[in-house]
Amino acid sequence: MITAASQRSQSPEKNLADALKTEERFDLEKKIDLLSKVIYPWGFSKQFSGMKDLVDFFTTPRGIVLTFGNGGFEQGLLNIMHIRKNLNCSLPVQVFYNGLEDLDQDKVKALNRLDGVSTKNLQEVFGGLTKDRNYHSKPFAILASCFKQIIYIDDDVILFQNPEKLLENSKLFHKYGSLLFKGLSHDFGHSKSVRWLIKSPSLVASTTGRYFRDISKEEMDASLMLFDKTKLSVVHGLLAACYLNLKAVREGGFGKHLQGDKETYWLAFELLRVPYKFAPGIAGAAGSLQEKDGKTISNSVCGPQSHLDEFGKLLHVNSRSGRYNHELDKWAKTLSHYIVPQSEIPGNIDSTHQPWCVTAGEGDSKEVFEVGQKEKEVLLKLRDLSMELRHKNWKQYLENNL
Repeated sequence: MITAASQRSQSPEKNLADALKTEERFDLEKKIDLLSKVIYPWGFSKQFSGMKDLVDFFTTPRGIVLTFGNGGFEQGLLNIMHIRKNLNCSLPVQVFYNGLEDLDQDKVKALNRLDGVSTKNLQEVFGGLTKDRNYHSKPFAILASCFKQIIYIDDDVILFQNPEKLLENSKLFHKYGSLLFKGLSHDFGHSKSVRWLIKSPSLVASTTGRYFRDISKEEMDASLMLFDKTKLSVVHGLLAACYLNLKAVREGGFGKHLQGDKETYWLAFELLRVPYKFAPGIAGAAGSLQEKDGKTISNSVCGPQSHLDEFGKLLHVNSRSGRYNHELDKWAKTLSHYIVPQSEIPGNIDSTHQPWCVTAGEGDSKEVFEVGQKEKEVLLKLRDLSMELRHKNWKQYLENNL
C-alpha cells in the first residue's frame, strides 16, 4: 500500500513518471530528447542520442573524476596513488583528456593498467569541443562519467581525508545533490556582468553569496566538487555549466568576466534555479605563521589555499598548479597552522609574499589553528610518495608497483 508519506518522499521526476501512461511517457521522452538536441547540440551528436540515453549511462554508483593532459600527468598520477595508498580509498577513478594530442598514448595505457582506473577521450563523447585548457573540460568530464555520484578532484589538490567519506557524511550533498566550496576573497568586485542573465538571484546567492552582494568578484573554488547525477536537476545544471565553458560562449564576452571555469557551476545552477548551497565559510591558507621584519605574526598564515569540510575539519588544499606538490619536502617540514577567515571582505591577502599570506580580522573570533598530527602524517606520506615517483620516473615507478 502506498501511503501519502511515501508519495511525498518520492522525487518530482518519479511522481511525474508514475502518473504518465506508457504512451505519454514515451512521447514526453521524445520531446525532451529533441529539445535537448536543440539546446545542447554538442552534447547529443556522438556518444549520447538524447537525455534518456545520457541518464541511462550513469550506471556505476560512485567514483572519482580527474581531468589532465601531459602537463598534469605526474601530478594526477601522484594524486591517484595518494588516494589509494595513503587515504585507503578504493573508489573507481576515471581520467578524462581532451584529444589525442592532450595526453600521450603511453600515458593513457599506463593509467588504464592501474587497478580501478580508466581513461576517456572527451572528443569521442561530445561534438564541437575545441582543444582547450583542461579546466574548461571539467564539467564535460563530470557529465560524461558513468558514475552516478561523483567526486571531482583537480590533479594538484592535496587531500587530507578519504574523499569517499564526503559522499557518506555530507549533509549538504544528500540534501542538494552537490557540494561546492567558496574560494578566497581576493579582490573587490560586482555582479553587473551577469545581472543581465540572472536578474533575480536565489536567496542563497543574494543573502550569503559575495558575488551578488557586490563584495568580491570571486565566489567559488572548483578544485574539489561533488555532484549527484541521479538528480535530474543536477544533470541539467551540469549541461548548462558545460555550455558556459564552450569556447564560443566564453569568447562571445561571457568569459572575460570570469576566471576559468570555477564560477560557471553555481551560475549555471542559478540560471536554471537548481537548489544548491556552499559548504560553510570561505577558503583560507595552510602553512606556517608569517615572518616579517624578524617577527612572527601570530594571526597570519602563509601557504596554499585551504578548505574545511562542513564539520570544520581540514579537508584539502588547492596547491595551485602543483607548486606545493613540487615543494612537498619543504612544505611538510613547515606546515604548522591553518587559518579560517571570518570576514568575507577582500583585503586580508598579502599576494606580494610567496607563498601568499592570509591575515585574520580584528574581531574576537579565533581564526588561526594548529594543524593536527594526523594531517601532518598524511602530508609526510604524500611527500615520500612524491619523492619516490620523482626519483624513479613514472614509468619505472609503475613497473615496480603494478
